[in-house]
Amino acid sequence: GFNVFELFHYNVPYEIRLNKALESQMLSPFHYYGVADVTYDGDEGPSDDSELSVLITPERVLHLINVIELYGQAGVPPRGLIFCSRVEEARALSNELNRRPLNGRQMRTVALAADDAVDARDACVEQLEAGELDYILTVDLFNEGVDIPSINQVIMLRQTQSAIVFVQQLGRGLRLAEGKDYVVVIDVIGNYTNNFLIPIALFGDESLNRESLRERLNEAVEAGALPGLSSVSFDEVARERVLNSIARTQLDSLANLKNALVAMQNRVGSTPELWDFFRFESVDPLLLATKKVHYPALVKSLLRVDSGLNDQQSRALHLLSREVMAAKRLHEFVLLGLLLERSSVTTAELVDAFVAQGIASDAVSVKSAVDTFTLDGYPQADVKRHQVGIAVREGDVVRLTPEFRSDYDNSPALRSAVADLLRTGEALVRKRYSLEVPFTPGMQYSRRDSARILGWTRSTASTIYGVKVDVGLGACALFITLNKSDEVSASVAYEDQLLDPSTMTWFSKSNRTLASADVAPIVSNAVAIHVFVKKDDVDGPDHYYLGRATAAGAMETTMPDSSGKPLPVVTMQLKFEEPIKQGLFDYFGVKVLV
Repeated sequence: GFNVFELFHYNVPYEIRLNKALESQMLSPFHYYGVADVTYDGDEGPSDDSELSVLITPERVLHLINVIELYGQAGVPPRGLIFCSRVEEARALSNELNRRPLNGRQMRTVALAADDAVDARDACVEQLEAGELDYILTVDLFNEGVDIPSINQVIMLRQTQSAIVFVQQLGRGLRLAEGKDYVVVIDVIGNYTNNFLIPIALFGDESLNRESLRERLNEAVEAGALPGLSSVSFDEVARERVLNSIARTQLDSLANLKNALVAMQNRVGSTPELWDFFRFESVDPLLLATKKVHYPALVKSLLRVDSGLNDQQSRALHLLSREVMAAKRLHEFVLLGLLLERSSVTTAELVDAFVAQGIASDAVSVKSAVDTFTLDGYPQADVKRHQVGIAVREGDVVRLTPEFRSDYDNSPALRSAVADLLRTGEALVRKRYSLEVPFTPGMQYSRRDSARILGWTRSTASTIYGVKVDVGLGACALFITLNKSDEVSASVAYEDQLLDPSTMTWFSKSNRTLASADVAPIVSNAVAIHVFVKKDDVDGPDHYYLGRATAAGAMETTMPDSSGKPLPVVTMQLKFEEPIKQGLFDYFGVKVLV
């Protein structure tokens, strides 16, 4: 197709997204209600391939009317659009609705399709605007190009096929009109594969990052608000269905990434950089940088653009992509910037640079950052993969290796890729993470992340399991999975539980007492207790950081092993210094199925 960006030499004088338009009061506010579709005995209700008979049952018709009466504007006659999955459903459902009352008054609806005469369609629109019709039911006839300012309800009675179509259908009700305070949007959510598209559309999240979608959904549920006096809410079943869809969907498939790369290439008129995806709030640059060995390798694979890197340069960029871009803190970026500028830096200079940035500058943080570039303390598999670091320690000085210095100075391709990574990665860290604390509550971290940030060697990560206590460093990391897999041995199926946003129950490893070496420092609060939690293994290897906690009420008890034999264990309550966000707490209370 034609690239409209090219027509304007890739210069866009003005661009505004849905949330910004709402904030600027250019559109009517809307109140979105994500509600579960009807369920039948022994069935989860409508799904991707439901027969027409399932979509027009008396139970579903009654459910729809009840939902409209519950969420519609009290005392305001509806002027609405109902988007259905197929023409036959729209026509059959219109007939059923016309036999029933809404708020004590007979419903007046009509179904329209593309094969209806234009004059007939225009007449129905006029009737809707005049208040002579309550709803027009259609499939995609009114997605765009139709102006009906008086619409005050939009009902999605179909699965979301694309984020663009969702916004187009939502937009039918967002025109400002005299006497219209807001639009009610009712999204009737069935057991659909594409439910993950709902948060993408509502929040404009194009990151293809599963965690980002969960976070946006959690934040919306907690705050209940969007810009411009708009709001978003989900009932529990609907929210669970969206989360299930997010968990099951491979958002970062190569097909999706290729579409994103081509779209950005069209947008900027050249091979896109990581920075382009950051500045245009598109796909998560970290995902792009780590999907292959590095971002240029992904570009070569999907766009057939050669990276211009030799094997040695590629290995160096791989190291920087995996260890610096994904560091989740600023330290590595500051050190890399200094090394590229000066080739070498002393410990004192590095400390001064960390202090200037307002980040931790203790000896542990300095050593940990340097290890990233020298590969000191890394597991053998990582050393074998990267072969060599890009820096060496020489006493009190950290210096780039001659090989990397030469490659960087003489390879425009490497220099450009490193600059892009450094610029984009630092911007991501500043946007996503708090610089004043080692871990940011609500963000996800792996065991490897915790080892790096707390000052343990990277090879320690594989031995952390559920708990690691380091009295010397005064630190403790607890990694907790709330919903244990059925395959987990009874001896490690601890009944850890979040009690409220400020408290959780935690069990030590089995065969432990209050005097055990990895229990006593926790019980006495002799170490800083950092708590990382995930709901279940569907969440992947990363855990949400809930915050620092203090231990209270520790006691020895027992738990049965697989044969019923009691095993000694210690249980206690962990009190968080700050309550976790309500949206995240609620997320842990929703069981995700796959």
